[in-house]
Amino acid sequence: MLRIDLRVMLLSSAMVLGACSNHKNQTDVHMERMDDGVAAFGSYFRDMADNALLRDMSIADLHFVAHTDELSGVGAERLDRMASLLQTYGGTVRYETYLADQDMVDRRIGHVREYLTLVGCNMDRVSIEVQAPGGRGMRGDEAVLQLEEGTASDVIGGGGDATGLSRP
Repeated sequence: MLRIDLRVMLLSSAMVLGACSNHKNQTDVHMERMDDGVAAFGSYFRDMADNALLRDMSIADLHFVAHTDELSGVGAERLDRMASLLQTYGGTVRYETYLADQDMVDRRIGHVREYLTLVGCNMDRVSIEVQAPGGRGMRGDEAVLQLEEGTASDVIGGGGDATGLSRP
């Protein structure tokens, strides 16, 4: 009888300890709420960020590993987001720099050009220039003209009409 009671005590202790380890602290609860918010509004935030990026189309020294021409993780992420916009609309990537070393500037621009080519941008429609950020963006009628030329349908799902939507 004592053995059975000991087993029951050990089993119930293990269950209690297991239940305690699944307890969420305040940070876990807060992180879950943030994840739920991102899941609920993520597409809206992404669209707003893309609209801002379409207006700005810039990179800066912080997008490169210090003292090199290599893109940093932040730079690669920015160019990844920018690439689909450039493929759809074309445009000018503005590189804002305070470097006096023209050779380094040229190497960095070459690296950006190479990266955009590798991710599928048509570089005939893209230029990279040393300029201040925040270009004028694209007016709505210019965007519609680009869509009518058929560039967006090739990017958005490959096929369909000029709006990029597939037909039934």
